[in-house]
Amino acid sequence: MSNSSPRPHDHFDAIVIGSGPGGEGAAMGLSKAGKQVAVIEREAAVGGGCTHWGTIPSKALRHTVSRIIEFNQNPIYTQHTKSLHSTFAQILSHADSVIGKQTRMRQAFMTAINAHCSTATPSLSMPIP
Repeated sequence: MSNSSPRPHDHFDAIVIGSGPGGEGAAMGLSKAGKQVAVIEREAAVGGGCTHWGTIPSKALRHTVSRIIEFNQNPIYTQHTKSLHSTFAQILSHADSVIGKQTRMRQAFMTAINAHCSTATPSLSMPIP
């Protein structure tokens, strides 16, 4: 994601605050309608809270632990191998890799629709040019 500010001569038909599921959908819909779109995101990469600290990380953690439990309880695997164990650090590392994949996919969407993405913490006191 670009951390650059729009240049003074840049023109946007719409500015979308947040690149989570709602912001991403709004940016895509506006782009498909032929509008120039800027997306402002407070995280260092696109995806919003859902991708960085909400749904995606929690589901990645839950899924990994569920697969380990399933493997260790399945008689097909337990007859011939030792049980599988992972450290919390390994599980967190896997969740981070899932977040990275999601972020790259969402950045590709923003690039494909030619949306200008910037990092900022929006507030009502931001000056309007």
